[in-house]
Amino acid sequence: MVAGDHNIRPIIVPRDISKLPWNTGYAEAVNAGKSLKNEDQSAIYEGFLERNTRVSTSPAKEATDLTAESDLADSAGGYRLPYYYFAIFDGHAGSGAAVSAANQLHYILHEKLVDIIDHLMPENELETVPEEDRFRYKITGGCTALVALFILGKLFVANAGDCRAVWCRETGAVDMSNDFTPETERRRIRKLAALKPELLGASFTALDYLRRPTKNDIGQRMLYREPYMTGWAYKTIAEDDLKVPVVFGDGKRSRVLATIGVTRGFGDHDLKAQLGGVPIKPFLTSQPEVRILDLEQESITELDVLVMGSDGLWDVTSSDIAAKVVLSSIQGFLPEDDSRYKYRDIYSGY
Repeated sequence: MVAGDHNIRPIIVPRDISKLPWNTGYAEAVNAGKSLKNEDQSAIYEGFLERNTRVSTSPAKEATDLTAESDLADSAGGYRLPYYYFAIFDGHAGSGAAVSAANQLHYILHEKLVDIIDHLMPENELETVPEEDRFRYKITGGCTALVALFILGKLFVANAGDCRAVWCRETGAVDMSNDFTPETERRRIRKLAALKPELLGASFTALDYLRRPTKNDIGQRMLYREPYMTGWAYKTIAEDDLKVPVVFGDGKRSRVLATIGVTRGFGDHDLKAQLGGVPIKPFLTSQPEVRILDLEQESITELDVLVMGSDGLWDVTSSDIAAKVVLSSIQGFLPEDDSRYKYRDIYSGY
């Protein structure tokens, strides 16, 4: 009953966060009846690579501290390289893609690390599995993906979608990813539509107008621009100009083909536009943006925290406020008090 109440948004957390590595915390808002199943997923794994013995294909292990001395520890005649993996997947239109990504993406990443093991441990494609699973299983919907990987003293953050990772420091917030939305990727999508107009069907256009033309504007001059134009020009409005823009709306209300509000992630193979029924998948990509932080070049303390959240968090909270909440929570306990990693203060200053 509580889950179906839109006026109540309970927050659920793990009963025992000591099982999570690096004093990691996790919280999730109850669905409030928006869908029958939880469409959001997350994953945390500790994995390792080995040389001259065997390569681990089971990256889920009990967490241990990752220090510079243990990065290349001797293990039964070889070398073992640990890594830590954190990921969140914001699903939509079904739970299938998010569940598939949460259960399999870390294995795909592990295989990619094995491919470059000679670079990671010198001598003494991401959509593939979800695409294959499309024909093997019934996978519904799609999901955005945000992954953080700690390995060899570096932090790699890969983002495909509108989730966000924020490095919370005592000096403030540092965004470790960009939000990819129809609004921020308007130019990429419009350029693709101009290069392949057959993807638009008969209902959409790659042109952009100062305001959307109506039938009353036919025969009138209006400012417009092509996808490759940096400025505006005038054109006489014709019947063909009444088509719907490939990116419809502005800001958080912008939609690709007037249907979907995300541009990167997994799944959505069978998603069609509400108008005209053209496939939307060609305009979506699983290509992530990857940012790298060399932790050994930074002065990292226990006040440094990486916050990973979906757009549900960032729609109502800025990166700066999130950093202040985290700092206030940690500083609410004495340094020797282990409870600071188990409980969180409620920050009401903003």
